[in-house]
This record gives sequence, structure tokens and C-alpha cells, in this order.
Amino acid sequence: RILRTSDGGQSWAIVMGAGFLSDITGIHFSDEQNGIALTYTNAVLVTSNGGRRWDEAQPSTRYSLRGLSMYRGQAGYAFGLDAQYNSALFHTSNNGRGWEKIAELPLKYTLLGGELPEGILALSRDTILVGSSAGNLYLSRDAGASWDSIYVSDEFQFQYTVGALLHFFYPATILFTGSGGVAISTDMGENWSYYRSPSNSYLRNVQFFSPTDGMALSSGTSSGAPAFTRNSGRSWTTRGSE
Repeated sequence: RILRTSDGGQSWAIVMGAGFLSDITGIHFSDEQNGIALTYTNAVLVTSNGGRRWDEAQPSTRYSLRGLSMYRGQAGYAFGLDAQYNSALFHTSNNGRGWEKIAELPLKYTLLGGELPEGILALSRDTILVGSSAGNLYLSRDAGASWDSIYVSDEFQFQYTVGALLHFFYPATILFTGSGGVAISTDMGENWSYYRSPSNSYLRNVQFFSPTDGMALSSGTSSGAPAFTRNSGRSWTTRGSE
């Protein structure tokens, strides 16, 4: 279900239309009115009135969209997975009501190993970054027609990076975060510094609000505790779970 609040969280109302049965995996708003919700099915939910009403759209009969990044207004990219974990890139120009499959992604997955897309960052119509579960980073400068593999760090690439996310800050800072730490580049991926997560813990749901300031759940326990950084992930301050 999707719930909406207009009083800072004091009260909530269920607003999603009836009849949709699935897990909702993430909600992304490009402005106050336009939003897209991803699910574990072939459908997405879209709103154009600030979440008061959600309509169902189907980007593909084969792929389920798992990651999304909007680069301008109602235009953005998403990656999708099919039942065999093949991955593809999709584009929307109308806030998710219509989608075009652009290309297959250059990631290969088998039961014996491989990698899955974990994070996507669309900087423009042409420039797209995709991070993988193996800690690899892929860059396209031609709207997904071709991809370059960007070396990040031995430590980052030789771990299973669950929940990898990408953040960009103008003019050229990229933060590539995973469960084991944070990689940062200030020159659009030419050079990287890597900082491991705190000892005996891993990071989940990492969010950066500037090139230096971020927060995450630091999981040494099943529930996790809020953790904060003010130096791009070099160190984290963990507060007790509430």
C-alpha cells in the first residue's frame, strides 16, 4: 500500500487505487506532483497529483523495473530484470506512463556467479551510470548504446555489494556506496578513493546530501542503527537504535 501525509507525518491516509497486489520496492518523486513507484511485478505505479491518486502502467511484459533515476522533469531511466536475471535499460519521457526499452545492459549473471545491476544514476539524456552487485561501475555517454567499464577499487570490486547506490554532485563528484564502504571520485570516475564501513558492520540504505554529509543504517545487529558521516564516509558516528 501507499500512504500519504500532509501534516509532517502526524496522520496518514491510504491513497493507492484498489486492486493492486504486490510489494512496492521504492517511490521516486521528480517534483512535488510527479512520482513513480516500483514493484516486484511488471507494473509500476505513477502519480501526477502529489500521490493523491496512483495509476498502473506496464513498462514490459518480461522485465520488472528495480532501479530508477530521473534526469529532467518527467524524463528518466530505469533498469529491469527478467526471470533469468537478464538486465535491460528503459527510458520514460512522461513520468513512467510510457516506457521504451533502450538496450540490454552489459552485465552477465548465472547461478555460478556474475553481477546484477544495483544502482542507476542518469545525469542527462546521454550520460548514465550503472553500479553492479560485484562493485563494478558502467558509464554510457550515448544514451545506453555503448558502455565503458570504470575501475573503482580492488576492495570495492571484489566484494558482493548489496544495495549499491550512486550519488552525483556538480560539477564532477560521484559517490558509489555499497554494504562494505564508500568509493568517491571528484573527477567523473577517473580516480577513486575508497573507505571501508565501520569494523564488524555493513551499511544499508546509504544516502548522501552533499559530497561530505550522509547517513545510513549501520548493521551489526538485525535492526541496524542510524549512522552519520561528515567526511564522505571516511568515518561514521553510530547512534543507538530507537
